[in-house]
Amino acid sequence: MSIEQLRRERDELQRQATAPSTKPAGTPPKDRSAAPPQASAQLAPATGISESFTELSGRLGGSIGLAYAPLGLGKPAKSLGDLREGVGWSTMKIPVAIATVKLAKGHPSQDTLRLMRLAITQSDNDAAMELWSQLGSPTAAAAQTQAVLREGGDTTTVVPSERLRPGYTPFGQSNWSLAAQATFAASLPCMANTGQVLELMGQVTPSQSWGIGAITATVAFKGGWGPGRDGAYLVRQMAVVRLADGSRIGLAIAARPADGRFDTGVADLNALAGWVASNIRTGGANRC
Repeated sequence: MSIEQLRRERDELQRQATAPSTKPAGTPPKDRSAAPPQASAQLAPATGISESFTELSGRLGGSIGLAYAPLGLGKPAKSLGDLREGVGWSTMKIPVAIATVKLAKGHPSQDTLRLMRLAITQSDNDAAMELWSQLGSPTAAAAQTQAVLREGGDTTTVVPSERLRPGYTPFGQSNWSLAAQATFAASLPCMANTGQVLELMGQVTPSQSWGIGAITATVAFKGGWGPGRDGAYLVRQMAVVRLADGSRIGLAIAARPADGRFDTGVADLNALAGWVASNIRTGGANRC
């Protein structure tokens, strides 16, 4: 998908998010108890999908997991696999970048935009730390980044203010569950101050465009990876993806490969992303 197509996709999603309601004033909310069964079970896996994922997991070995949520603010996610949470690594650069845009009231400086581009498209840690420092003291930076997560429907993730491990960013060591990350990703097109970040998420360097980045229908994504204290790698990604049924979802996938190697984790995410493209259908709405 070209940059121009990505931009149109982003603009259309945000247009839908900000479009005024057509309901007359005083219109009561719909009676959810009367909703058809499929409306309340949009994220229920299709027959055999759990078995298919179990087969994939057995074939890959190690631990894998995914979570997905329909487009919209704070929508709950459906999870599959035994890997449910882990260090956020560089995926946490997304809420940090949004926090800097929010602090600039939607109009970041050219220098901030330069840092955002480096942090998101190339996963540059130094650039991300400069964005973090723009948010004030470590305590203030953590609070503002965490506030962005809350705005995106993530009610649980705690962003540390200090480095938990020498040599690594403080925010990157946040424990971010896949379900919370998928909910946050699904909220991105519907949140304020995310347009420039989403555009940059659609321009990730080719050397990092594996996994979700290799799916042609991916609208925007960001990866993160690093070794645990035992030296074994966790490799993960978050994204906004358009499925074959036309619906859009927030998606989070992760792998902790059996051999602990980064390149094996990348191969596992390639397999996971391909499985998602072939198997996940929601029938959900495309509006925020």
